[in-house]
Amino acid sequence: MRKVITLLSTLTLLSFYGCTPITGVVKNAKVEKIDSEIYSEDDINEAIDVIEKYFVENFDGCRLEKIAYAGDETTKRESQYQSEHNENHKEFIVLISDFYVYPKGGDGCLNTDYTYKNWNWILERTPNGNWEHKDHGYG
Repeated sequence: MRKVITLLSTLTLLSFYGCTPITGVVKNAKVEKIDSEIYSEDDINEAIDVIEKYFVENFDGCRLEKIAYAGDETTKRESQYQSEHNENHKEFIVLISDFYVYPKGGDGCLNTDYTYKNWNWILERTPNGNWEHKDHGYG
């Protein structure tokens, strides 16, 4: 009987080992601090919080490895682009991240068992002062 219980326990643990998370995972993501002359640390952290929430809700079977502010130059370039293509130019911030897609993860448009590096996240500040996810991908 003891051998059967041990075998069943081992099989149960092995089945969990290969499982892909149902939602995006951000729990152990490294947040890199990047200095900015444009944004305060609170501004950047609020933007990161928005993307972490978005990642959990929309990147099933993926694990966020690292996220950071992309820097003032990148954000200035994106703001310039947006102001040229958008009559209602607003304030933008760009984050950059690395994330892993589990072997059975993603939504079919991401490479499985692959780590995406330098993935951009573009956020816009709303009239009430909050950040809102606008776009993502490679720039």
